[in-house]
Amino acid sequence: MSQAVLDQCVAAFELFTKDTTDQLLGVAELDLVLRALGQEPNPKELGEIMQGYGSKFGKMNLDDFLELMQQQIRANTSDRNADSLPAATIAFFAEAFRLFDKDQDGYLNMDELKNALSLIGQDGSAEELMVASDANKDHKLDFDEFVEMMKDIDV
Repeated sequence: MSQAVLDQCVAAFELFTKDTTDQLLGVAELDLVLRALGQEPNPKELGEIMQGYGSKFGKMNLDDFLELMQQQIRANTSDRNADSLPAATIAFFAEAFRLFDKDQDGYLNMDELKNALSLIGQDGSAEELMVASDANKDHKLDFDEFVEMMKDIDV
């Protein structure tokens, strides 16, 4: 995790624990943090996260939170992209991917790719880009494939 991302994570933790007496992140605060980051966890997911990362029952300290954030970053970007692109660029791509992924399944299908290309003013063939960017040939783009594609597009 880069220093800039680390600083942002620490600031987020401090912001959401400033009103707590124990300076620990509870389930309610974790829900707010994740929603601020564009995620929409349900109660079961929040419980599973707390169980997996919380050092006290239903509570998370800063170290737990940083471990969770590092895992979230790694889950959303490959080592190649996380290490080769600035955090701001990864964040921009993640937000764009989330907006383009209309059915919110974690992939861009052909229709979503066509829509994304039209929104960024690209007249190129979505079919050609899909073939060139779909590394695992599953006829849809995951986030890493999307990032690799975007690195090659002149916008």
